[in-house]
Amino acid sequence: MEFRFEPSFWEYILLALLLVSALGTFLFHWKIYRPIPKYPSIPTGPSRQGISIVLSGKNHYESLKQNLEFWLKQDYPEFEVIVVHEKTDEETHLLLESMGRQYPMLREVNANQSINFFDEEKFSLSIGVRAARYDCVILTSPLYRPASTHCIEAMQAAFFKDVKVVIGRVVSQNDPKKICSFRHFLETERRIEYTGFALQGKAFTAERPLIAYRKDFFLEHQGYTGSYAIETGNFDLLAKHIGSSQDVQVQMSAEATVIPVTALPVPTAKAEKAYQNILSFQQTLASGILRSYHALESLFSLTFLSGCILFGFQLGQLETQPFPSWFFYFISIGIFHFCYQAISMQKAGKRFQSGLFWFALPVYGFLYISLLFALIARIKRR
Repeated sequence: MEFRFEPSFWEYILLALLLVSALGTFLFHWKIYRPIPKYPSIPTGPSRQGISIVLSGKNHYESLKQNLEFWLKQDYPEFEVIVVHEKTDEETHLLLESMGRQYPMLREVNANQSINFFDEEKFSLSIGVRAARYDCVILTSPLYRPASTHCIEAMQAAFFKDVKVVIGRVVSQNDPKKICSFRHFLETERRIEYTGFALQGKAFTAERPLIAYRKDFFLEHQGYTGSYAIETGNFDLLAKHIGSSQDVQVQMSAEATVIPVTALPVPTAKAEKAYQNILSFQQTLASGILRSYHALESLFSLTFLSGCILFGFQLGQLETQPFPSWFFYFISIGIFHFCYQAISMQKAGKRFQSGLFWFALPVYGFLYISLLFALIARIKRR
């Protein structure tokens, strides 16, 4: 069989595009993903300042009944749990009144949420922060419960002198030994991305079910006022006010973790749209890097697919052409990219209890491109 070692013009183009996109994503994984598996948790210390925990209780009677007690039973000397809801909701009011007799640290705060163009949860949490007695405030959701009775203690340990924001971990209920679904894959990838940036002091978002603020910092920047009408899902906006790496701290301790218990299923397209809203709304270095990374990932997937199609076409012409050996270089770049990405993502994903997904990366890559095109098409139709 005759071999052709010299690529043609279009084969050179495909090789160059694949190499450039692979190098770009490699650098991103090296910088953002690599520190996460080895990043130490912050040990607890003797200082235990008071902490307020704020939850939005509207339309969450069953979730409060199921999960609120896990916050009230925290092993911590001085804290309060604030539930913000409309007192016209008699069922929730009676539940909180009953639990308040057993747990004196529980407080009810009334909020009139009849303004329908506000995000109800963000509106409730903003009111709860204003009502908080303590300087450190943990924001969470009734749909999640703490994984440990020392969750408050672990979060408080990360509030060093200059720290304004502490990010905890939100993990999924996905079995780490089972295949990670596409939805869980996207959730894990987002958590890895914002955690990697936060470790460098470039926090651009976090998940609202476990994030803590200095009260004066939250109020100084008017909390969620500028984003009430923006659909951000479970994500919390941070970037505008994080000035340096001293402002934000990530607590990777197993205690500083919440897990979904009664979480409502969120469609994948809706969750991705909320994430893209954050990247569009916040013109920061982190969001710019992420958009570039997603573009490189899409370019890599499309180039890889195009190269495979071209090679398949050339195989059908072997009787009139020499064997196209350029594909060996092409496939070597692709295999290196997928292997390194799989290893780095799997190691980082373990910190968020993700499932196994490394061998599905090529498939998920094309699914992600299709999802982005679908979102773009919906936006243009509107």
